Amino acid sequence: VIAMVPLADFLNHPPDGVVKPNVAPFFDVSTGSFRLTAVRNVAPGEGLYWDYGFQSNRHSLLRYGFASKARIGLTDMPFFFRLIDASSTVGISHNLKMDIVRSAEKKGTLSMEPDGTVLHELKLALTGATAEKLLGHLRLMVVQAKNASMLQEYCGDTFCRPISLGNERLALQQLSSLLDKHLVAYGTSADDDQAAIDSGKLGPG
Repeated sequence: VIAMVPLADFLNHPPDGVVKPNVAPFFDVSTGSFRLTAVRNVAPGEGLYWDYGFQSNRHSLLRYGFASKARIGLTDMPFFFRLIDASSTVGISHNLKMDIVRSAEKKGTLSMEPDGTVLHELKLALTGATAEKLLGHLRLMVVQAKNASMLQEYCGDTFCRPISLGNERLALQQLSSLLDKHLVAYGTSADDDQAAIDSGKLGPG
């Protein structure tokens, strides 16, 4: 259920390392009532805090205007790369991969830009459905397919399931290489970014 509840938005998400949540929201669908229930003792004069439950710092920053150090491991980001780059060499494997890609585009199961760019969500924790899709494409990029039946068995609509330990290692190496390319494209270093955050003077540009 998505709804706007007057006054409920006055409650803050608990700041990292400062205070723990002391209330939790509850909505009764049958009566339409909304209430906040204490989950621990609330001291006189203490503010009310509930955990907003966001799973991504990127989404939290866009929606609420803040990020949480406690959720850095859950942070995600848009991740663009060219799916067809690793298939740039000619050969049987290249042609088989291109057949899979073109078939998936035709069926609408693959969304890809004309230059071969695809979009994924990258999370620091490589778990969950979005991570499996990303890994599926990385496996496709590095697999050396010997025949169409092998590629169709493992890769279907371009998202390959685990093929072998060797392929899994190559897929993770491919991810590392793509991330290195993205890092080089940034105009600042991690130290520069941390210094800007610590200064408290962030602004456009």
